[in-house]
Amino acid sequence: RPLRCFPWGRHMQGRQVPLRDWDVHRAAPSTTPMVDRAVSGALGLERMSASTVCQNTPGWTDGWVHCAYEDGGKQAELCKLVDGGAWPATQGWTCQAYERRGWCRHGKVMGTNVTLGATRNSPEQNCCACGGGTTIASTASDGTVAEAFCEKDTGGSCRFSLTCASFRGAADCVSGRCLCQEGFCADSAGTCQPRPKTTPPPVVSAVRDALGIKVSASGLVCQDTPGWTNRWPLCAYEDGGRRADFCPATPGAFWPSTQGWTCRAYEAKGWCNKEQGASSQLGPTKNFPEKHCCACGGGATIEKGKVEIAAQKEAEEKRLCYRHTGGTCRLSGTCGDFRGPVSCISGMCMCEKGYCTDATGTCRRDVGVVVARVAPVSRQNPFFPGRQAKVKTAVCISGGGSRSLSAAVGQLRALQALGVMEKVDLLSSVSGGSWAASVYMFAKATPATLLGPPANLSDLTLARLEELPSPLGAVATTHTNGIIVNLLTSGVPLQMIWVSTIAKAVLEPFGLGSLDAYMAADERAVEAIRGDNPQLRSRAFLTPRPGRPRAFVMGGTVEAPDGYSAASRNVVSLQMSPDFSGSPFYPNGTVVSYSPTPGTSRPPLNAAFGAAASRAGVAGIAAGSKFDPQANLWPVTSPKHPGPRPAITYQLGDGSNLDNTGMIAALQRGASTLVALINNDEGLPAGGDLCARARQPGADLSALATRQFTEKFGYDGEAGPYGFYGHNQVFAKEELPPMICKLEQLRAAGKPLVLHRRLRTLENNWWGLQGGDMVDVVFVLLDRSSDFEARLPAETQAELRKGSDGRFSGFPNYRTVFQNTDLTAYTASQANLLAAFGEFAVMQNAKLF
Repeated sequence: RPLRCFPWGRHMQGRQVPLRDWDVHRAAPSTTPMVDRAVSGALGLERMSASTVCQNTPGWTDGWVHCAYEDGGKQAELCKLVDGGAWPATQGWTCQAYERRGWCRHGKVMGTNVTLGATRNSPEQNCCACGGGTTIASTASDGTVAEAFCEKDTGGSCRFSLTCASFRGAADCVSGRCLCQEGFCADSAGTCQPRPKTTPPPVVSAVRDALGIKVSASGLVCQDTPGWTNRWPLCAYEDGGRRADFCPATPGAFWPSTQGWTCRAYEAKGWCNKEQGASSQLGPTKNFPEKHCCACGGGATIEKGKVEIAAQKEAEEKRLCYRHTGGTCRLSGTCGDFRGPVSCISGMCMCEKGYCTDATGTCRRDVGVVVARVAPVSRQNPFFPGRQAKVKTAVCISGGGSRSLSAAVGQLRALQALGVMEKVDLLSSVSGGSWAASVYMFAKATPATLLGPPANLSDLTLARLEELPSPLGAVATTHTNGIIVNLLTSGVPLQMIWVSTIAKAVLEPFGLGSLDAYMAADERAVEAIRGDNPQLRSRAFLTPRPGRPRAFVMGGTVEAPDGYSAASRNVVSLQMSPDFSGSPFYPNGTVVSYSPTPGTSRPPLNAAFGAAASRAGVAGIAAGSKFDPQANLWPVTSPKHPGPRPAITYQLGDGSNLDNTGMIAALQRGASTLVALINNDEGLPAGGDLCARARQPGADLSALATRQFTEKFGYDGEAGPYGFYGHNQVFAKEELPPMICKLEQLRAAGKPLVLHRRLRTLENNWWGLQGGDMVDVVFVLLDRSSDFEARLPAETQAELRKGSDGRFSGFPNYRTVFQNTDLTAYTASQANLLAAFGEFAVMQNAKLF
């Protein structure tokens, strides 16, 4: 029978369209749906009145993940599944559910407050049935196209003059902007021209134009990705840049503050046709129009066969290789070194043959599809693969930048001399500790060469301390300010600045600085990788040196997907090693949720985490926020969280933001004997009876010692904007007060802060720890030691007594950054003295190790 209402289910942005010319179809005796009905069902459009169409916010749900277990929860159109998942992995109720269940109807709220508001992602703002969504437009009384199709803003300002220039024509000054009068529209030059009298287009055509829908001759329907642009903000100043449908303004702003070219602009300008020489407008540097624009072969298909077509398209995308980096060399004739193997061709920086550009405009070797092993580590399957399994002993080096590296040089030198390192199963490190550990594990040099000879304290005069440290210790004296400036001026993207800085300052002196090298457990593993992936035969691989611990883990942080906010409820670890990289165990045994970053229009997101064990991984160090690198992460699926699930681009952060000791990674792997080298930035508090304060009922012990230490006992204190430490308790709270007392006693006696405890682990579902295991831990913390200082030459002791006025300000708890004028660099004397102290602390307690 004739269609009289249209069950369209998503929301159209910013326009209303007349309905009087809507085509009425009779149902055909076929299983193939009519194109317009398929479009309406897929896009969620709803007819609100005789003259308006409304669209729900695309992809919206209320975030109620438990909808799967409620009435209607098995209907995917009501209780939306997680992308790529299966019931009961759900995202929440849809707008269609809100109407079907009677919570909203005819633009009015009918339900209770429980199903509305910010806690349910504001359905009253996103669902047409609840009064939200976006209308497309209506027919004007004079029969002309609705005003949404007429640009009123000329781009001129009258904020100070209160008048508009005469060349703008029929324009009035409104709120400081020159706007065309009724019946006039702004042309590309900013002049108001009479609006032509036209007949409104049929609603189907207008709807398709508004939503970027294309219909092929075969009846296949495709939609451009809603809101997509190529992120070229200077489109405002180029041909067509005044057209809002080509070059839209930034939300809440005016021209020339623009977002970039749209799919409609790509189609009109012919940029999708590679044969016309427009390849510079495609690829990662232009936000992949070929993935998002129908005219370029991207977008989302709506008709039948969309799954097969999408799979075919995905397979084709894997084979795409873009050589244009987005960089120009028109004036200089050269391209930045950071772009890798690149040539200047016709004024453009193009990757050389066999290389493809990534999202940062750097040329990477085209490796095609990579085959790797996957190890889903969870509470149901708590088994790490290969060398990561059956760990009994571990040495953990905390974060702390150059301070931790310098102290670790001496600590490792002592442990090496005691014969400990050759018996250790696992070396686990974080942040600055990883600077030392990565060189120790991979550099082609003996430990004695890397770490230098033992320190003779009585010989450490000021002149001797100023000598160049050991090769590994010298890294702490490398100035990074200049490196950062050179990288910035050469055009290296912000998210690669810190990675590239550490690669150059810390790793490059040992031949480890290539960002194109892979890690592998040993040469046998390298051959296995190359056997599965012949395209990697010419690639460089780094393997740990003989005589080092058999397993190695560097701790990082998975913060949040791009456009979402990191919080304690969703930040998880990223553990990087030669034979296993990923995030083991589902946090609390389930998925984590993310809220959109303020100012974005993204829907809430749920994601499952597991761990992928890849025999070819790349390690990086991250810090900061805008300087955070990004990576695509694939959630490992399981019966509890089925898949397949697509990769998501995440911001990665420093491992110190989550667990700044590396201890939890060791406990996850079953270590029962640990050495925790906690190279903290603050010593014990001065003054007062710490022991008495620690024993007071309800005392906050996080103020009595470094949080890296106290958080393991449930005292995490104030985390700050970049710390997420609330899930790190692994030992009982009552174990800490007597340890605080012992630390105070050691300091009072002039001894280094080294103590041994036998502790029982607690259950920790966030990290996947079952608890109940007895572990022996030797804790090493940094603080002043009069025993150490008394063994130094008199002039060195005198310099130490100068405190902040001397050359050893803050010793041994040097600042992580800007101890001196450089961001990370210490002087040779500062690095040498701290290494000597780290060695002394271990050797004086040799029996504990």
